[in-house]
Amino acid sequence: MKPGYEAFLRMLRSNFVTRPLLELALGFRRKFDSLPEARRAAAAFTTSGHEHPANIARHLEALESLRESDYPVLYYWLQIRPVPRRVLDLGGNVGNLFYAYHRHLHFPCDLKWDIVELPRVRAAGERLAIERKENRIRYIDAIRCAEEVDVFLSSGSLQYFDESLPDLLLQLKQLPSHVFVNRVPVCNGKEICTVQDGWTYLVPCKIQNVDALMSDLARIGYELVENWEANEMRQLVPLYPESSAFRYSGFYFRKKCIEFNQTVWPGLISQRMIH
Repeated sequence: MKPGYEAFLRMLRSNFVTRPLLELALGFRRKFDSLPEARRAAAAFTTSGHEHPANIARHLEALESLRESDYPVLYYWLQIRPVPRRVLDLGGNVGNLFYAYHRHLHFPCDLKWDIVELPRVRAAGERLAIERKENRIRYIDAIRCAEEVDVFLSSGSLQYFDESLPDLLLQLKQLPSHVFVNRVPVCNGKEICTVQDGWTYLVPCKIQNVDALMSDLARIGYELVENWEANEMRQLVPLYPESSAFRYSGFYFRKKCIEFNQTVWPGLISQRMIH
């Protein structure tokens, strides 16, 4: 983007006359200082979020479908040794990834697949598991309720959490050896909060700085194995092109052999003790 155009946008969004007019015109399609602020703005238009029946129905219809950005996950999952047997799926909806990945990865019978989800989505997922006689899926109330896991999986969900990825991982009893983060909006500019339009529902989300995401994981003992583009989605914020996600991304992190010294991440140890 040309420097002159960027300067023009900065002028528009910082001017005390034009800024309120632009924010009024943009409605929920703008920048917010936090997810709670974005949540309040979305509530002025609709009270529906991820638990909207249409959203649940859409995931049920696409139960075993794979997207382009799922294939890098499958590729690296197949190379993990020993074969993962304990998985935490954050925001796993009705178990879409379990059913879709199982067709290609042929999960072992003793696999434990924990899912953290909202109540109505959880209810639909539990009904589905009963219908399919699938006892490997278990829904839990929070990350801290999970047992030790081999793989932490967050696909299309990390952007909806106030906590950073390290904050979430450190709620586990032990850091997992493998972390897959897929379909997450990232940018090269400053982290930004906005509202995602799901057509039938609105949800607040954040667009993270890509370098900060990777360096935060490095600080708690992870190395980046690979990252890829998730071309199926994007999240644009008018007036803030440097913080827009023109493409979503995916990442595979692996824990280094050297154990993470939690003293290098101030404040999180006491936070874990509170939970």
